[in-house]
Amino acid sequence: PSSLGRALLIASVVLVTSISLAVPIVFYVLPRTSNGYLSQLAQNNQVLTGFGNEVQLGQIGEIKQSSSIVMHVQVMGDTRGSFSNMKWRGVALGLFDGHKWDNPLTPSAISHGGAGTFHVWPQSGEGFHLETPANPRTTGPMLNYRVMMEPIGTNVFFMAPFGDNIVGNYHSLTQDLAGSVFTDEPIGIYMARSNVTEVKPELLRQASGDFPAQIALNYLQLPKLDARIPRLAVEVTRGQTNNYDRARAVEQYLGSHYGYTLKLSEKPPADPLAEFLFVRKQGHCEYFASAMAIMLRTLRIPARVVNGFRSSQFNDLTSSYIVRASEAHTWVEVYFPNYGWSTFDPTPPDPNPTSLLRTSRLGLYLDALGEFWREWVINYDFGHQSNLTFKVAMLSRSRLFSWKLAILRRYYKLVAHAGATDLRQLLRRYGLLLMLLVALLVLAANAGKLVHLWRDYRIAARPEDAPRAAASIWYERMTASLARRGCEKKAAQTPAEFVSSIIDPALRGAVSLFTQHYQRARFGEISEDAKLLPGLYEQVEAAARK
Repeated sequence: PSSLGRALLIASVVLVTSISLAVPIVFYVLPRTSNGYLSQLAQNNQVLTGFGNEVQLGQIGEIKQSSSIVMHVQVMGDTRGSFSNMKWRGVALGLFDGHKWDNPLTPSAISHGGAGTFHVWPQSGEGFHLETPANPRTTGPMLNYRVMMEPIGTNVFFMAPFGDNIVGNYHSLTQDLAGSVFTDEPIGIYMARSNVTEVKPELLRQASGDFPAQIALNYLQLPKLDARIPRLAVEVTRGQTNNYDRARAVEQYLGSHYGYTLKLSEKPPADPLAEFLFVRKQGHCEYFASAMAIMLRTLRIPARVVNGFRSSQFNDLTSSYIVRASEAHTWVEVYFPNYGWSTFDPTPPDPNPTSLLRTSRLGLYLDALGEFWREWVINYDFGHQSNLTFKVAMLSRSRLFSWKLAILRRYYKLVAHAGATDLRQLLRRYGLLLMLLVALLVLAANAGKLVHLWRDYRIAARPEDAPRAAASIWYERMTASLARRGCEKKAAQTPAEFVSSIIDPALRGAVSLFTQHYQRARFGEISEDAKLLPGLYEQVEAAARK
């Protein structure tokens, strides 16, 4: 029995040790695809209904009741939390029927710039191009940041106003004329860049009152209103001579004469805005923003509401902002000819901010751990693997250099010793050691190449998991194979030019078909096209052999 117990103990130790060694290796060599099984397991089934194309008054207030984390944002170069009051813009809404806001604009596909980059349109005036010398937003500073969304069920990208581009592993993105960006795919991690330049008030005061017809159609629409609302707008803005000061007057009036609360009647009133402005005089951000936008429209000033988030808490352990559902927010954008849309926020501070927004030091450590888990386990993909491989390769080079120095020192000592020692005796004593050291040195020197070859082999075997990388690998294989047969692609030739240069019609047809699917896989990241490349490669090989 004792020998059996020892055997079981030894077997258990060996098993645990093997698993401990194998798990990190399996984790590294088997990255998950962006929309893989672990991402699906992470779904918490919480859908943020306040970020669709139709939002009922009060829905943002319902979201604010939750303390769930919705995203983490890292601003490049920010290690002190300098952007704690930044707004993260989601959906802009322009059509109001008295009870709900709607977005009637139809999204269009965004151009793909390659390398996962999507160029977001410059701040749009609904057909009115804003790239004028007078507009400082065309040359202002850019804010670069990285967003890691929790699986909250939204198809909206949240960006700092106003977005310039998005970089991420997505097949297609769409954007409406109000600047809202969408996708049909689960949103995980993305990089983004925004122009956060604020136009100076003196310039906005000089803006004309003339604006494109499309702006008037989309952002001067009014439902049937209580007659007191337009009268209040006129009274509040009396004495103001330009649209900027009128907008600022309405913003300040609402922020100073009304109170903030999330505790509202469960039964919606017949006229929510009139109830808010003249009876209850308390509400949350949706009511303040809606009141301001509608009051400005009665003054013939184009305005719309925007749903998004505010970031307040900064985790210095990860240099990222923790954005919670309770920080959902609605604000106003006002249109100024030649300058586009400017942000206004009439909502006063919450006099009783929830303690859930503040996280203890222990909570920050737990949040950092959770962020690590989401990024390096749930969202670990080929991009993360490449980044990790690069870091390992750099560390390996440093270690390799140290090993080389140590081996050279040992070599010179042996050479010096050889002068006074019989060569045969030296080889008998140190020959095996030298051979082992040389073999290790050669292996270490080629470690990066071996890892690269193994990675290429894996990607080529399952091209649909990493379409862009697989497309490059298979295209390189195809051109190398043809070069060995005397049909070499010149460095200056584009893929299309190379196809045209092939004389044999059958080979040209096979290469042309391969190239079409290669380009769709590489630049469109279409998995179906990438999956066809191995078979198309065989067709090119067969045509080349004839």
